[in-house]
Amino acid sequence: MLSRIGFLVFIVLFLSSCKEDSDTNGPIINLELPSNNETYDVLDFVLIKGNITDDKIIKSVSIGLFDSQSNRLVSNLVLLNPSSSSYELNYSYHINDSLLSSGNYFIKVKASDGSNERSAFKEINITGINKRTLSYIVAIEDNSITQLLEFYSDSVYNLLETITGECRK
Repeated sequence: MLSRIGFLVFIVLFLSSCKEDSDTNGPIINLELPSNNETYDVLDFVLIKGNITDDKIIKSVSIGLFDSQSNRLVSNLVLLNPSSSSYELNYSYHINDSLLSSGNYFIKVKASDGSNERSAFKEINITGINKRTLSYIVAIEDNSITQLLEFYSDSVYNLLETITGECRK
């Protein structure tokens, strides 16, 4: 009986001494391009170049364009799966949102080895596409007739629709 208890104690101690090799080191990201404060136009391509290393395997890399004021993602998020301990990043990121305003943004590159994540950032400036107002639509109500008019910049207007009957409840 005593030998069984001793054997069980030995098994418990043996199993508790085995621990999983934990990963405490995150990936290291070295971004060469783009240069900080470089200026791009909407619809340009931004070359993102760098080197990512890890003591284990890099499972995923994401690239995104974020607004500097709101920290909000403003364009598509690109996901890459290198599955190696070293990865040469060479990606042409398209600024494809034609409605982006001129301003300060940042490229964020995030790498994960499954246990740890690290991010690197590069600030860039984007020049938006000039926008202009082509026309205004105005509703004018007189008694029970409502007219929808389109006004152009040169004070010319076009009657779009006439609605008979009360519009409000």
